[in-house]
Parts: sequence; C-alpha cells; structure tokens
Amino acid sequence: MEKMKTKLEVAQTRVAELSHLVDRSETDKTFAENEALKATKSNVYMEDHYKSLIRERDDQISDIILKSKNELKMTRDLFNTEKSRLNFEMDELKKSKVELQTQIGNLLRDKRRAEFDLETAHRVN
Repeated sequence: MEKMKTKLEVAQTRVAELSHLVDRSETDKTFAENEALKATKSNVYMEDHYKSLIRERDDQISDIILKSKNELKMTRDLFNTEKSRLNFEMDELKKSKVELQTQIGNLLRDKRRAEFDLETAHRVN
C-alpha cells in the first residue's frame, strides 16, 4: 500500500507539473498570438505608409515631369521667336548692305565721272 501511495503521489506530482506546463504553454501561445497580431497590424500600417509614400513620390515625379515639359515648351517657343526675330533682322541687314553697296557703287561712279570731268576741264583750259 505504501508503494501505491508513493506511485500515486509521484503521478499526482507529474500531473501537476504537466498541468503547469500546459497552463504555461497556453500563456506562451496567447502571448505569441498577441505579438503576432501586433506585428501583423504594424506590418499592415507600414505597408500602407509605404504605399502612401510611393504615391506621394510618384505624384512629385509627375509634377516635375509636367513642369519640365512646360518649361521646355516655353524655352522652345522663346528660341523659335528669337530665331525668327534674328532671321528677320539679318534679312533687313542684308537688304541694307545691298542698298549701301549700290549707293557706294553710285558714289564711286559719280566720283570717277567727276574726276574725269575735272581732268577734261583741266586739259581744255
């Protein structure tokens, strides 16, 4: 009987230990589940925040591209306007050059005529 009693006490101790281990395992499991839930929530928050930052960056890039395209168009328009103005000015300068060359030619002809007339007048006198 004493032997049985000892076995019973050992068994009861072992059952108490196992019960304690089961309780501890359940506590650890609950804690791990709570931590996993926190990590999942944090991960979802971080993912949403990351997506928000990506959208914001994409919007900024789109704005920069649009602004750059507009500035490039304005620069091209200004260039074309200035080019047209300079071409017109060059055409006007070429016309003036031709007119001046014609005037110089006429003046040189008149000078030669005057010199010839002067020489002729000196020979006659």
